Amino acid sequence: MVDDYLLLASRTLRVDLEIASYLDRGGKVPAKLLERVSSSASIFMSERGLEVTSKWFKESFEEAGMSGRSLLFVIGDAEGLPPALEQACSRKICLSKLTMPHELALVVLAEQCWRAASMIAGHPYHK
Repeated sequence: MVDDYLLLASRTLRVDLEIASYLDRGGKVPAKLLERVSSSASIFMSERGLEVTSKWFKESFEEAGMSGRSLLFVIGDAEGLPPALEQACSRKICLSKLTMPHELALVVLAEQCWRAASMIAGHPYHK
C-alpha cells in the first residue's frame, strides 16, 4: 500500500521513501543523520505531537515547495526514537492519538502524501 500511495503522489510531488537505522553500532544517532534532520523541514511523528489535518499536509507540501526545501518525515520503530533525533526535528505531529505500529503509521503517512498531492492537483480524491 505504501508503494501504491507514493507512486500516485509522485505524479504531483517528489516523494522518496528511505528506511534507515537511527542508531550506529555504538548505540548513538549518527552525526550525518542528525545533520540531515536538522537541516531539513523535518517532521517527527509522535502521538505526543500536534494533531494535524489533511489540509495541513497540503499546506506543508506547498510551503516546502515554495521555499525549495524537502519535507522529511521521521517515524520510529516499536522502541520509539532517541531524544536527540526528536529534538533535531523542526516540528512534531500526530497522525492519531491512537497508538499504532510504525508500519501502519507509514501507510497512513503515505496516504496523506497522496491526498495532499491530489488536493494540490485539484483531483477530487481528497473529498
